[in-house]
Amino acid sequence: MRFANVLIDPGRIYILRNPLHQDALVKIGRTRDIAEKRAIQLSSPSGVPYKFEVLYEEEVADCSLAEKLIHRELEQYRVQRRREFFQLPLKLAVRTVFQICLKVNQSLIKERSRLAIWLNDADMEYAHKLKNFLLPIRGGHSAVYVILKNEKAECHLQLGENYLIHCTPDVLTKLRQEPWIQEVFLHVPLE
Repeated sequence: MRFANVLIDPGRIYILRNPLHQDALVKIGRTRDIAEKRAIQLSSPSGVPYKFEVLYEEEVADCSLAEKLIHRELEQYRVQRRREFFQLPLKLAVRTVFQICLKVNQSLIKERSRLAIWLNDADMEYAHKLKNFLLPIRGGHSAVYVILKNEKAECHLQLGENYLIHCTPDVLTKLRQEPWIQEVFLHVPLE
């Protein structure tokens, strides 16, 4: 079986609304954090009298790609070319975000994909940390490969084929935030 790398930039696509705006005017964007934090950031300038509220959010493996595809799909509803505000029914906005995020996330749900994780140092302590980290998310479709590397040696470990994990955007985000993890890649079977 041949595999291809999939770029991952996990995050969330959100739909926000400010009560001051008319009902059909929403902001659709991306964040690598939770949508509530992004709403607070947008609400904090003194020129914004009412706080933004989160209407919908969707986790996605590549938030930059998903946002680009969503904005392209909804271009006719865009209020201004350089702004992320769209005048459209909420139902259409949610459906578009959901469908495009599902399409972008397809690589995560392909059976027998492989998650490759490079650790910063070839120290078995990190391998044990990783195993404990992945323990609660077993039972998925992705086999896990761990690459331990330092200036003297490189070691490739495969957690057993019976150790398959649920590889979600949230898991990828948490892995990337660990200081002892250098890089995370997802390899998916070629069609």
